[in-house]
Amino acid sequence: EEHKAHDPVEAERLKEAGAQVITKRYDDGEMVSRVFIPKTGAPGLAMSRSLGDGGLKKYGVTAEPEVQEISGHWRDCAAPIIVLASDGLWDTISVEETVTALAARSRSGLDVQLGAEALLRRSQRLWIEAEADYCDDVT
Repeated sequence: EEHKAHDPVEAERLKEAGAQVITKRYDDGEMVSRVFIPKTGAPGLAMSRSLGDGGLKKYGVTAEPEVQEISGHWRDCAAPIIVLASDGLWDTISVEETVTALAARSRSGLDVQLGAEALLRRSQRLWIEAEADYCDDVT
């Protein structure tokens, strides 16, 4: 699951901490939200949880992870993998596409790390194609 400021649970935590959250819904149904320090217009963070962005911690942005028990799934996988990535990747390439590509490499005996690096480069190209002169942090 994504940690976005328009998610009801995330929104409640941010609101209680005094964050300014601006949400926009587009005609195609996509919803985008940004977290700001109140009355500043900055920084406009696109997520509600972050390892960095220390200036927003007192406004409810947290580095606390969402944890789920997956031991049973992990044991059942022939070649389990973990993908940790920033929104820069997930905004351009879906979780399903990422896992499918990396799992296929793993099953074929190919280097999964090289596959991950290829996905990062592809994501950067997609950002540049869509935004012309902008590429989000893709890690």
